[in-house]
Amino acid sequence: MEMMVWCRQDEVIAIGLNTAREICMRQPHAMDADLLQDLVAYKKHKDKGVVMAARSLLSLYRLLFFRDCREANK
Repeated sequence: MEMMVWCRQDEVIAIGLNTAREICMRQPHAMDADLLQDLVAYKKHKDKGVVMAARSLLSLYRLLFFRDCREANK
């Protein structure tokens, strides 16, 4: 999964981040914390599409983590 966003073109980076998000929606354990941290660092990128893709990935994991915490507390 790391190689999908290892490119210098902004559009390709955004597509890679969005693809990673789609994979993680179906299988959240496909990405470890270190890789997630590296990919979310793209939210400071100069291209707006890349920033939005990185924020979307972060939002997905926030939603999944919040849902798991609420289910564990029941």
